[in-house]
Amino acid sequence: MLLADLVESVLPIYIVVTLRADFYDRPLEFPEFARLMVQNTVPVLSLTVPELEQAILAPAINAGLAFEDGLVPQIIADVTPSPVPCL
Repeated sequence: MLLADLVESVLPIYIVVTLRADFYDRPLEFPEFARLMVQNTVPVLSLTVPELEQAILAPAINAGLAFEDGLVPQIIADVTPSPVPCL
């Protein structure tokens, strides 16, 4: 069974595919998959620091968990791009 057939079946199946922008054209070479991508692509913009913090904290809070002091800012620093120095 093709992935496209599985997605279009009567089963409640959702597939999340993430791609770097420079690889976006590659799955478009497969007609069935390309049709699904064209119909269902949702671009996701970069998150702001408060949005990142919420994305990190909310699932943990909902599960009754907590982070060690300083861990959330460290995670944010690790995933936030550094500014490019001017030469």
